[in-house]
Amino acid sequence: MIFQLMDLQQCIASGFAELDAQQVEFAEKGNRYLRAYAAGTHSAMVEPMIIYLSDYTKKHFEVQEEFMRAHGYPGTDKHVAHHCEYIREIAKVFKMMMTFKSTSDMEAFATLSLNVGMIIVDWFDFHIAQADTRLNEFIQYEVRGKRRSQ
Repeated sequence: MIFQLMDLQQCIASGFAELDAQQVEFAEKGNRYLRAYAAGTHSAMVEPMIIYLSDYTKKHFEVQEEFMRAHGYPGTDKHVAHHCEYIREIAKVFKMMMTFKSTSDMEAFATLSLNVGMIIVDWFDFHIAQADTRLNEFIQYEVRGKRRSQ
């Protein structure tokens, strides 16, 4: 399976340095994993990537959710629900990783590796490119007071 790489420009759209830096880091690490997966050289990256994704959810979601609440973002509940879904997906692959480590089942590892790539791509395509884009529009037009082009 070949994954499409993430567009870094979509990750720096909020204009808030901390949020944008976290998104760029996610895209860079995700793209590295996806390139390695496509080249078949990703084996050593699977566990560190799962750990990174778990850490990312804690750091980024906390900052982003605090920001949304502080600024009265009307899509906060739906956005947080996406975060909760992603956390559940990360927990599933973490459990898969622990199973693989105890069994060394290569078929389980292949499934795990693919699932990590799918989580990265799905998160980018369905959350960053959609939900975060709506949040970024809110930030630009409601928080920062920029005018929308007519």
